Amino acid sequence: MRRILRHRPSPAMVIACIALGVALGGTSVAAIQALPRNSVGTAQIKNGAVTKKKINKKTLRQLKGNRGPRGLTGAPGAAGAQGIQGIQGIQGIQGPAGPGARWAAVNPNGTIAVQSGGITVAHPSTGVYIVNFGADVSRELITLTPGTVNDGSFRGTAVASSCALPASTPGLTGCPATNPQNYVFVGELNSGDTAVGDHGFYVAAILPAGTGTTISSGGSKSGPFNAK
Repeated sequence: MRRILRHRPSPAMVIACIALGVALGGTSVAAIQALPRNSVGTAQIKNGAVTKKKINKKTLRQLKGNRGPRGLTGAPGAAGAQGIQGIQGIQGIQGPAGPGARWAAVNPNGTIAVQSGGITVAHPSTGVYIVNFGADVSRELITLTPGTVNDGSFRGTAVASSCALPASTPGLTGCPATNPQNYVFVGELNSGDTAVGDHGFYVAAILPAGTGTTISSGGSKSGPFNAK
């Protein structure tokens, strides 16, 4: 068993210890006795008086709180499977046909240099050409442009007309009696308009077809392009 020594200090030793305690802590004891309990608060502490160095580490850790464990970064998820393709929508209603054109570039001798297709040309006499479009063009816009289609010469007036009413003048040279609505008359004059002549040109029939009342021209008219 542990032996406990029981020795009483001598009176001289007690007095010496008391004197030493008073000498070392007399000022602190006096200060503590001067301040009542719970008398020091926020108002009595000067801003910046309590610094980090005057607070022990244990107290700092308690103020900050313990840091939790760091979470692990999750692995990226796998790409999902591709969805099923949706059902194809119903086809929309087809819009109306745009304004088309049938055309031809014609040489002075009546042969076709280039065309949109389905067109033939007859050359019954000097300066006269009959263009067969193969369909009714009597109510379509007919345009004629004198052109340098293998022809660099000067020329005069050039005219064009459907071989059928309402655009035609009856009796035009070369216009056929059968299906005249499919044919276009073209007449060319030499420079000065003094005589008919063979010259190159561009001719076109342009949709859409027009509307209107057919008016008779009242018979054949005389002129350089009318049948005699």
